[in-house]
Amino acid sequence: MVDIMTLVNLSLDSAALITVIIGLLLTVVNNTIQKWSKKLFIVLFAILTVYISCNLWSSVSLEITGPAWASQLAIFLESLTSSGAMLILTLMLIHNCGENYKRSPLFFTGLPLFVIYCALLVVTQFTTFIYYITPDNVYMRGPYYFVLLIPAVLIMVVNLVWLFIKRKKLERKQVVAFSVFILAPMICMVVQIFVYGIMFIVLGSALGALYLMVVIQSEQIGRHIQQKEKIAQQRASISVLQMRPHFIYNTMTSIYYLCEQDPKTAQQVTLDFTNYLRKNFSAIAKDGTIPFTEELEHTRAYLAVEQIRFEGEMFVEFDTPHTAFKLPPLTL
Repeated sequence: MVDIMTLVNLSLDSAALITVIIGLLLTVVNNTIQKWSKKLFIVLFAILTVYISCNLWSSVSLEITGPAWASQLAIFLESLTSSGAMLILTLMLIHNCGENYKRSPLFFTGLPLFVIYCALLVVTQFTTFIYYITPDNVYMRGPYYFVLLIPAVLIMVVNLVWLFIKRKKLERKQVVAFSVFILAPMICMVVQIFVYGIMFIVLGSALGALYLMVVIQSEQIGRHIQQKEKIAQQRASISVLQMRPHFIYNTMTSIYYLCEQDPKTAQQVTLDFTNYLRKNFSAIAKDGTIPFTEELEHTRAYLAVEQIRFEGEMFVEFDTPHTAFKLPPLTL
C-alpha cells in the first residue's frame, strides 16, 4: 500500500523531471546563445535529468517494489549527480563573470570538495555509518549521515560567497537567478539533514535551473539582437559613406558647368542637392524606422539631382498608392 508521502514525492519528482526536460529541449533548439553557455546548460539539465530520474527510481524501488541493490544504485547515482550539478553551477558562475576556470580560485576550491564528496559516497556503499539499504530493501540513515552533506553544502556556500564578491560583474537579474539556484537546494538540504520526508529539493533544483536558464539565455538573446542591429546600422553607414564621395563629386561638377550654361537650373539642382544631403545626414543619425513618406521625399531629392545630370536619359514615374507604413532609413 502506497502512503500519501510517497505519492507526494512521486508527483514532485514527475513535475521536476518534466521541468528539466523542457529546459534541456529549449537549450538545445536555441542557437542564439553563446556556445559555451549552451554547452554548460545542456550538461546541467542532462545531470538534473539523471538526478531526478534516479530519485524517481529510488522512490519506486524503495516504496513499491525492487531489490536492495537496485535501490542502492539509484540512491548512489542520485547523490552523485545532485552534487555534480553544483559543480556545473560553479563553472557557470566563472564563465558569466568573464573569467577562465583554469585560473579561477573558485574552481580549484569547488573541485576538491566534489572529489571529497565522491570519495565519501563510494565509502558509504560499503559501510553503515552514513546510510545503508537493509536486506529487506529499507533505506536507513547512519549516525554520520550529515558528514556526506558537508562537502556539498560547502560547494554551495563557496558559490554563494563568490557570487556576492563578483556581483558587480553580473547583471542584477543574473545575481538573483544564481542566488535562487544556490539557496533553494541549500536550504532544502540543510532541512533534510534533520527531517526526512517530502523531497522539495528535487522540484526546487529543477525550477531554480529553469529560472537561471531563462534569465541568462534571454539576456544573451537580447545582446545578440542588439549586436545584429548594430552591425546592420554600421553596414548601412559604410554603404552611405562609400557612395557619398563619388555622388558628391559628380553632382558638384554638374553644378559647376550649369552655373554658366543654365544658372536657374543650377540653383534648382543646388536646392535639391542640399535637401538630399540634409535628409541623408538625418537618416544616418536615426536608429529606428521612419515613415515611408519621409523616405520617399529623400528619394525624390536624390532622383531630382540625377535627372539633371542625365537630362533626357533618365525618366522616373512614381506609383505609390500605399504610404502609411514605416521602414529603415535609406532603404529606397
